Amino acid sequence: SRKYENLILYFSERKKATLINNELLNKAAKQTSILPDSLLDTEQYFKQQISYYKSKISGIDPNDPAGDYWQDNLFHFTQNLDNLKSYLEINFPNYYNSKYKGNILSISEIQGHLKPGEVLIEYALSVEKLLIIAISKTDLIIKEQNNKEEIIKNIQTFRNSITTSNIASRKSYETFTQSSHALYTSLIQPIDSFLVKNEAQHLLIVPDEQLGYLPFEALTSKPGETQITNYNNLSYLLFDYNFSYKYSATLAFLDNQVRQTVTENFIGYAPAFEELDPNLSEEVTKRGYSY
Repeated sequence: SRKYENLILYFSERKKATLINNELLNKAAKQTSILPDSLLDTEQYFKQQISYYKSKISGIDPNDPAGDYWQDNLFHFTQNLDNLKSYLEINFPNYYNSKYKGNILSISEIQGHLKPGEVLIEYALSVEKLLIIAISKTDLIIKEQNNKEEIIKNIQTFRNSITTSNIASRKSYETFTQSSHALYTSLIQPIDSFLVKNEAQHLLIVPDEQLGYLPFEALTSKPGETQITNYNNLSYLLFDYNFSYKYSATLAFLDNQVRQTVTENFIGYAPAFEELDPNLSEEVTKRGYSY
């Protein structure tokens, strides 16, 4: 049911949310709303003071007369921050929702952001299994893979094969082709018919744990040739799809809002050459560059 599907997505997104750097979330939140610097500075000041007085109170001797003073100040700044949050919630809802509520987008909300031809693929690793959640503009599929350990092992093998200094060797080639196709079989093939049905052109990948180290473009949909070493003729997914990588589905579309934020402030710099060496000018022209 859709309720169950939303629950699966929720826990996958919530897991990723705890791993995302707070500074990244703060930056995105600030950019989704035109918030005056004075309010940002006040918010930061209140938080600094709260942190300071909490550290003072921690481990204090109950008989220390300074304890009451620090406690009063902690209460004062905590109350001020709560009041500021209430003000932000009413007057700057985008900022407040992005930073403090941490809402997880539902499947229907994600679909509302997707364009035709786009498919978001979110991976979620559990203790023993891998869940693949694929969402298009109008459709959804969830697949379960029971070979988590094999997938993790293939990722390491694949990464070793593309970082070796002897990549042209026969052994490296065989290791690469076997691991890249095995990963395709585990990660993309289970939803291949879904991608075809939805005429997917652009895949938005939301990896999990070790999957974040994997370049999906380099996975191969067919086994490599066994007779010769030829990387050029492999069936890379790069030839079938465009790829984007996101920290989470929720943050992916928060990022879209950031990109769409319009600002009137702009300053640009460009070099100016009053006298360019004629020989250099000719070389620049040959190479197709312009200044």
